[in-house]
Amino acid sequence: MSFYVVILSIFVFCYGRILLAIRRQAKVMAAHAAGGPGSFQNQTNQIKTNLIKTMILVCVLFAVTWAPANVYALLLNINFKLTLREKTARLLFSLPSFSVCTF
Repeated sequence: MSFYVVILSIFVFCYGRILLAIRRQAKVMAAHAAGGPGSFQNQTNQIKTNLIKTMILVCVLFAVTWAPANVYALLLNINFKLTLREKTARLLFSLPSFSVCTF
């Protein structure tokens, strides 16, 4: 489970750092904007919104596709008697590859 939590934490941390860099750059560029601060501010807000949407999409997709395999591995580690059919196991362990292909 630590792999799961660490990767999600890295996603959130890195996207947060990118967002902070965009905000810092926006402040610098707003001071030098020749066309007026309004148009630049709208563009910056759009970039921030797109970044936040991307962060949410990546984190949710990772969490949803990796959760079943991690829960199953956790149950196996605590000696929980659980058996899966072959098709279910294939689906369970192919979901993480779906998220990797999507990224």
